[in-house]
Amino acid sequence: MRRVFREWDWWLGGAALALSVISVIVMVSAAATLNPSLAWRQAAWVAVGIAAALTVSQVPTSRWTEWAPYAYGLSLALLGFVLLGGATRLGATRWISLFGLSVQPVEVAKVTVIWVLANFLAGRPSPLPGRTLASSLALAGVPAWLVFQQPDLGSATVLVAIWAGMVWVGGISTRHLLFLSAGVAGLLPLAWGI
Repeated sequence: MRRVFREWDWWLGGAALALSVISVIVMVSAAATLNPSLAWRQAAWVAVGIAAALTVSQVPTSRWTEWAPYAYGLSLALLGFVLLGGATRLGATRWISLFGLSVQPVEVAKVTVIWVLANFLAGRPSPLPGRTLASSLALAGVPAWLVFQQPDLGSATVLVAIWAGMVWVGGISTRHLLFLSAGVAGLLPLAWGI
């Protein structure tokens, strides 16, 4: 445990903890007159998140590399299940109801897309070859398309933005960046009409 704590990025962990505390304070203020139990629920989820972070930090990095494809496959299966038998609210099918709890698989997909892309792009040459870029786009594009079918354009856009950030850090070439920018600019009028 001490070794793990020594290897932690304390600036990053401190920033995450500060944001979590601020979220509880804001919820206390916002829910004071409407529903005070929301603040307690927020605090409980923050505690769960801290416990999960401590648990996850005990697992060796090599294990996370091995588990990435399985987690990605599970998230695709959950997104597919949403389309087949998910709960519909306000005209959108985005939830799975389990034991009285509503779960949005897209939140799992956001984490697993980051996870599998980090695993896929690690050690690739920079700038990224076109084939690597296309494969990484497919890894993010499949869950983004499944989320778009719910329909949830916002979350689908987040998944695409995650991919863009990952390939930017991974070393996308200027030529590919210009090509993708032109493609996005060409698709904007279509997206506006959706």
